[in-house]
Amino acid sequence: MIYHLFRAPINLFFDVTPIGRIMNKFSKDMSGLDRNTAFLVGTFFQNLYNALFVMIISCIAVIWIIFVIPVIAIGALVVYAYSISAFREMTRIESLSRSPILSYISETLSGASTIRAFG
Repeated sequence: MIYHLFRAPINLFFDVTPIGRIMNKFSKDMSGLDRNTAFLVGTFFQNLYNALFVMIISCIAVIWIIFVIPVIAIGALVVYAYSISAFREMTRIESLSRSPILSYISETLSGASTIRAFG
């Protein structure tokens, strides 16, 4: 994302996009990475091992379930693909609703010296 931001044309992106929206996007992304990465990786591996062992034990106990597991996996992937796009859209809307507040605060702080200088 930062690569594309640095390559964005100045008159088409930075003049149109408020600075608060850009700051909000990066601060929220970095905060999410810092706070959640270690926890999510540990949870992922724990759930992966649990799912594998449940499938192995199920296949040993009831042999015909081997044919049902791929159908369930394909259904889960379809639901995941649909829900992840909805989640991205919801996150984008949340960021857009938060951006005007951060933009106002940023512009107020950057203009404070001008206000002090001219009274």
